[in-house]
Amino acid sequence: MKKILMAVPSSFVMWSHVTTDLVNLAVFSSQYFELGYVNIQGALLPVSRDNLILYARNLGFEYILLIDSDMRFPCNGMIRLFNHHKDVIGVNAAVKDAEKAALGIELVPVLTEDIHGTPLDQIKLPIAKMAGVGMAFTLVNLKLFDGMKQPFFYIDYGYDDDGNFHHWGEDKTFCRDIIEKGHSVWCDLELSKEIIHLGEFEYKL
Repeated sequence: MKKILMAVPSSFVMWSHVTTDLVNLAVFSSQYFELGYVNIQGALLPVSRDNLILYARNLGFEYILLIDSDMRFPCNGMIRLFNHHKDVIGVNAAVKDAEKAALGIELVPVLTEDIHGTPLDQIKLPIAKMAGVGMAFTLVNLKLFDGMKQPFFYIDYGYDDDGNFHHWGEDKTFCRDIIEKGHSVWCDLELSKEIIHLGEFEYKL
């Protein structure tokens, strides 16, 4: 059996719905994988993500499933991601927008196009190659970190050659760096439809 660590970075509280989904995920997935679980609490998300990677590698896990503490997911989510046999594969999610949710207006996805600029809603395949994905519910092959130096996750901001300011989160810089090393990043478009982003409402695509 492959060894997969379920890893959740969080603040000092976590949604009860998420802990229920974690239990269901572990029970279902234990028939396919040797599992572990860790929750690292802290205010600095990039540091927490780095520490989760170190924890997983030190304990000999082969994969890490990074799960944000405000995401709900189906119990078969892990095996579905694994069965695509990609080094990095995650999901899309709805942007939190309380006004739209209250009015019943369709929510906007975090990711809108693949690496080639094709709108995701026009792609008929179950997965899409991406320029990056968030770490909301993302399976990562830990061999990617062989030879990589810390930080693996970090915030990047500044001005490009045209004078445009950018501010990239730690998930985007991680994806950019591994793509530059020749790896690819994927999104499971079908599983994304079952992901719920928790907030004032349950935000779902």
